[in-house]
Amino acid sequence: NAVDNDSANPAQKVTYVVDKSTFSGNSNVNTEDLSRGGALYIYLAGGTISNSLFENNTTNNVHGGAIYAAGSDLSISGTVFDGNKVITASNYHGGAIYANNVVAIKNATFKNNSSAKSGGAIAAFENDSETVESPTVIIKGTTFEENSAYSGGAIALRNTGTTKTEHVLEDIVLINNQGGNGVIYIYNNTKVTVSGLVATNNHATVRGSVFYVTSSKAPTLVLKDAEISGNTVKDQATSDIIHIANASAVVDVYMDKISGSDFDAAGISDTTNITAVANFVIAETINGYPIFSFTISTMFHKYNLLS
Repeated sequence: NAVDNDSANPAQKVTYVVDKSTFSGNSNVNTEDLSRGGALYIYLAGGTISNSLFENNTTNNVHGGAIYAAGSDLSISGTVFDGNKVITASNYHGGAIYANNVVAIKNATFKNNSSAKSGGAIAAFENDSETVESPTVIIKGTTFEENSAYSGGAIALRNTGTTKTEHVLEDIVLINNQGGNGVIYIYNNTKVTVSGLVATNNHATVRGSVFYVTSSKAPTLVLKDAEISGNTVKDQATSDIIHIANASAVVDVYMDKISGSDFDAAGISDTTNITAVANFVIAETINGYPIFSFTISTMFHKYNLLS
């Protein structure tokens, strides 16, 4: 199914409405340049998807196991994505959704979706010739359960442009997701603000049981409040909940609002749970709050404990 604005004026977006609909067992194998999305391909359009079900849709050599949205505003509420897959590992992303514009999701459920590459449930990238603007993602009141991918078992966010994109994750639940590098993967010129997070029993096969932050373009993670428990990394004794790798990253954590077994009883993170490819040291304080710095070659990592 396609929602496609093929007019001479792409600024005049097509409007679509999907409500109380089911998309089940659709499959898409890339046979042409614009063949994308297992169930829906949305191109230069804007609209809503509500109270619907996307289940067991697949793509092969194509982004977006259920939905591919190119240059399109994507608004989703009250919808379930279950068992959607991107099969091919090489440079194809978004087990349920691949999008490169504005994505707003509220009160949705993503379960058992997978991508062999990035974004087991959602991949928001700008790396496509159809990109109209850098992706902006706002997700509220949504559950991610048993999704998997190599990078970002649940969510992968990437922006290689010059303007930093800002994403908001609010009141989301992560349960039993698995990623090679993180359940939430944050890459390049991207800022992600997270509040009201519950992360339980997620697993990384390489590093970063919850967050993986990487790149030299100062990606930023702001963790405002969360309950984080029972997350693991293969062959590691610690949960490694935030992993900073090869990046000039900034990670701000409001420690008085963080709880769970992956933090100690005093509310200060066990330093072994937050790692980088370097030694962990207390470098300095600002306004009485410690700043933990990681130095790799000429790259600088900053970890701020706030209250």
